Amino acid sequence: MCSSDLREEAAHRHYFAFLAEGRYFLVTTFRPKGAPVSVRVQGILDEDGAWFRIRSRSGTARYLRQAVPVQVTACDGLGLVSYGQPQFAAVRLLAGDEADRADEKLALRYPARRGFLTRLLPRTWVHYELVVP
Repeated sequence: MCSSDLREEAAHRHYFAFLAEGRYFLVTTFRPKGAPVSVRVQGILDEDGAWFRIRSRSGTARYLRQAVPVQVTACDGLGLVSYGQPQFAAVRLLAGDEADRADEKLALRYPARRGFLTRLLPRTWVHYELVVP
């Protein structure tokens, strides 16, 4: 790794460090007319980056397909209490091995979602990475 890659990785960790305060992420997208829509998502922050997953058929997934910037902050389990000021971020849809890796990391943090509840409520998930805008 060259020094510019290391600096970029350190800046990425520092930019999203506030997400470690909560168990979930509160992701805010914006409708075409500008109205904000917030949703609590399962997310994880580690030394490699920040990821979250949402249902593929949700309205949030539809807005994220348009590659719009989002606001993100850490929140509680219900999404009612947020920790810190929201930060703008870009999102990148993960596919293939990247999505599998993100799913494995999320499964370690949210084990019930992967096991019992997945069999009861079969859903298709899409995985996103938070990127510094």
